[in-house]
Amino acid sequence: MVVHIIRKSLQIQEKRFPIMMQKSAQWYIVITVWFLCMNPSAIAQEDDLLFIHHSCGANWLNDGLRNVLLAKSYVDEVNEIYYGDVVPRDSGRPSSLGSVPGDNTNMNHWIYWFNDYLEGIQRQGCADGRNAIVMFKSCYPASNVSSDGTLPGNPFSDAQTITNYQSVYRNSANPTGTYSRGGSEYQTLEQIFAAHPNILFIPVTAPPMHYGPYDDSNNTNARRARRFNNWLINEWLPSYQAAYPTLNNVAVFDWFDILAFPDDHATHPNRLRTEYGGNAGDSHPNTTANQRSATLFSTFLEAAYTAWTSGETPGPVIGSQPENLAVFHRNGQSFLTWSERNDIVGEQYVIYRHTQPITASNLSSAEKLATLPEGTCAYGTERMRENDYPPENNGGYRSLRNYVIQPLGNELSDGTGFFVWTTHQNQNSYYAVTMISGGSENQTDFSIENMVGPLPESIADPSPVLVWQSDNGLGRVYTQFMDYSQWNPTYETPEGLTYAYNYFVGLPSADVCNGSVSEPMALLLHIEGYGSRYEAGQGSHYFCCVEVWCDDPRQSWYYGYSATHDYGNSETAVVTGPIVNFTEERLLRAVYDTLRDENYSIDPQRIYTYGHSMGGSGALALAMRYPNVFAASYSSEPMTNYRTSGFWINEDLEPKWGSVELNLPIENRGRYASNLIQYNGMGVWDWQNHQAQWVERRGDEMAYMTLAHGTQDDVIIWASQGNLAYEPLNRSRRAFSGQTVVSGHTWIGFEGMGPNLYGGSAPFSGPFANFRMIRNETLPAITYADGSGNLPPNGIAFYNMNIEWSASWHSWNGPPVDTTEMWGVSLRTTDDSTQQVDITPRRTQHFHVTPGQLYFWENRRLSDNGLIGSGTAIADADGLVTIEDVQVSGAGNRLLISSNANTNIPTPTPTAFPAATATRTPIVAMTPTVAPTSTPFNPASLSIPIVIAWPDSGYAEPVSVTV
Repeated sequence: MVVHIIRKSLQIQEKRFPIMMQKSAQWYIVITVWFLCMNPSAIAQEDDLLFIHHSCGANWLNDGLRNVLLAKSYVDEVNEIYYGDVVPRDSGRPSSLGSVPGDNTNMNHWIYWFNDYLEGIQRQGCADGRNAIVMFKSCYPASNVSSDGTLPGNPFSDAQTITNYQSVYRNSANPTGTYSRGGSEYQTLEQIFAAHPNILFIPVTAPPMHYGPYDDSNNTNARRARRFNNWLINEWLPSYQAAYPTLNNVAVFDWFDILAFPDDHATHPNRLRTEYGGNAGDSHPNTTANQRSATLFSTFLEAAYTAWTSGETPGPVIGSQPENLAVFHRNGQSFLTWSERNDIVGEQYVIYRHTQPITASNLSSAEKLATLPEGTCAYGTERMRENDYPPENNGGYRSLRNYVIQPLGNELSDGTGFFVWTTHQNQNSYYAVTMISGGSENQTDFSIENMVGPLPESIADPSPVLVWQSDNGLGRVYTQFMDYSQWNPTYETPEGLTYAYNYFVGLPSADVCNGSVSEPMALLLHIEGYGSRYEAGQGSHYFCCVEVWCDDPRQSWYYGYSATHDYGNSETAVVTGPIVNFTEERLLRAVYDTLRDENYSIDPQRIYTYGHSMGGSGALALAMRYPNVFAASYSSEPMTNYRTSGFWINEDLEPKWGSVELNLPIENRGRYASNLIQYNGMGVWDWQNHQAQWVERRGDEMAYMTLAHGTQDDVIIWASQGNLAYEPLNRSRRAFSGQTVVSGHTWIGFEGMGPNLYGGSAPFSGPFANFRMIRNETLPAITYADGSGNLPPNGIAFYNMNIEWSASWHSWNGPPVDTTEMWGVSLRTTDDSTQQVDITPRRTQHFHVTPGQLYFWENRRLSDNGLIGSGTAIADADGLVTIEDVQVSGAGNRLLISSNANTNIPTPTPTAFPAATATRTPIVAMTPTVAPTSTPFNPASLSIPIVIAWPDSGYAEPVSVTV
């Protein structure tokens, strides 16, 4: 029996029997028994088994293989040859393996073992009888094959080449000839096996090497190991059958193929799988691998032994349906579990849904939901990062191995099949699960074991599953299951299907909030950087707010990826779209689910996002695209034009989005993306050019953006990303502040967050004005301020870092005026300078700007209400009205804009103004102020409601100030 790789088009030959099959990209893995027919009476019915091995074999035996072998009725003893074991040489043969033969299991040692020690092998460890079954295996270093080699190869050489390995089994120069060494004649293993039909020989292929945290091999060497194993199985064994048609005494167990990622794996081809310890820095297969392999070897040995002793082909071990199918429905999603077949490998499971009980006769009319590989309970993105996030650094949270489907429930057990379906119909449904094995699907057998129903299903908002909670109840980890029918599950983990994601929610403690927690709270979306995972903990990590921590396992740069490309096939370029905003959609889903969770009290007007590097890039894009969600963002060293991102393009981005030249179309989906549907069909490389999108979408509102770049950054390349970002921000009349600093690629620490959001003269206690900034209040876009840096900066520069405006959440002269006919804002410099700036009303709630309409404005001093300037401005085609060259001083100014066409030209005569409002006093105003009611534009009389909050008193009252 062998593990055999064949193309889909290759027909199964008569002399072998398919046990199981698994699709892996365009390949199928087939465990096959080769039957080498012989006279059964020629076999001596002895009952001992010998395994020649080193540490991997010892671990395998201890983790279950020994018990599997002893459970066989035809195995009386399990004997071993291991490190330190002394085995006598055969009579008349040299001591070719030295004084301690057991120390030698390299590929070039096997020709010595079976020529010089075969009698000892048969007697080793036997109390009586002999070892009739002989297993032998080299250790994992044999899978680091350094060269193809040259024919005919040298079976005695310790050079690890394909031809040397092949020459151990066959002399390619003379298949019937022998080798000579040290005056002794040596037969090939093929000749030895053929001469001993009373022994069942089982070569076990060497295990693969690990890939992480450092790579123990390389792609070329690891692929050579698979090539040799394939030769052994696909070429050598069939030719052995043809040369010795009366024998049936060789079965090859391809342990390498069971343990290794497939040859076409995206990142770690032919290396030890992650779930088997591939990222643990040790090539010894772990306990999970050994236990699974022991189960598979049991089936393998049964078929091989039956064929050897009887010469009869056993019936197929295929076709049985899965058992214990169970399903429940919760909040718009149906959760299915079943027992997988643990006696075979490579099987697939097909999920069906119907409005009637599913039978063989109506299966064709059932809805086929998915075809899934084995192992669907494994949480791949959690497993592959668990070693980097130990519980002691995550508040006690341990990364999940398998999914959890009940709140604070247990993980699904290994061997459990699992699927979640998001319903789009209100109906009673029946579900069935069938199995594909050996390339064939069982479409005839249905019972209560693999078909259930009726299940009442209804359309609803899916809720995430609470999978962990800290001891104090303030830290929580959730799993969100996305809509499988609308997802591309091949993207995240090529070795499985992923449509579920974890995120962390941390509630603030009283200590973080200076003694007390006030509700409703703000929400801060923390976005992780490239390659890092969300961090769990005992509550919010840094701030007095609800912190939601999300990540991006395969680094889609927090946008998304192709909806149609099979990312499990690493050799195929992305050439089909659309590129869908999958990652944005699930991050916003996490925000939405946290907002509506009855366990939290959150102010929907105070939602923010921030991050560094790739995380900052994601935060910037969210602010640009979802002003209906976020009040503001902060981005430390973000990408601003992916098309000019240097090495990232070929190495990271094109394998996810397709080539720059192809420029595949985008598709924006999700609850909050209605304002973006108009851009569907745009090329992804155009959409991800923020520098251009700021300008091209200048008529669209965006959240307030704050950002900073390092002038020495060679990761997010300064020349193309930071240096070229600030001119289009000004040109597009965006509400922003920013800073460029002398720095490499590192967290810049909220530099660039301007006086309004950093706290002004108040001590810094949290970004976004200590989370007081609100989304539903208008603000000014301050651009081309002559107190800001050059454009482009070409070095250190500050943008809008010394100008502030008065807002309800940063009040020193009341909130802005925002009525249907009037807009106004108070401004001042924080360094007592006098500047000329351009002001554009942004995020207006009531003041509507009509393209082409004439607007009237005036700018007055706060100290004495003296008129500084006035005039008119025409709204542009994008619906923006910009007042250019507005003078702003340290004493403060108030700019007023009116749409009333009958308004008189503002008079230059100054009028009295209450000086008290100019006093700079830090104000804590957690409650958003209602916008003022509309008043006629009259430069001599303007009534403005202002909330005055007295510091440290906790008292606030509205007053009316007439100007």
